[in-house]
Amino acid sequence: MDSPTRYGVGGTVAVCDGVEHRWQNTGNVLEGAVKPDAVQVEATIMELRSRPGLPLPYFHALHNEEVALKG
Repeated sequence: MDSPTRYGVGGTVAVCDGVEHRWQNTGNVLEGAVKPDAVQVEATIMELRSRPGLPLPYFHALHNEEVALKG
């Protein structure tokens, strides 16, 4: 669990409608890059807020959890 290796599986667009929804995401990494084991996953909810110049990130939530990858 102390590995510095991280893999991103992409993101999705979410529109707030005031109702709680189940969310899931899938992705792929290079074959053989990971093996079935306990891993740490992270989910972040962020929006880009318009400002003069470049939009700036505003973080709403961040959650980390240990999960088990199955082969």
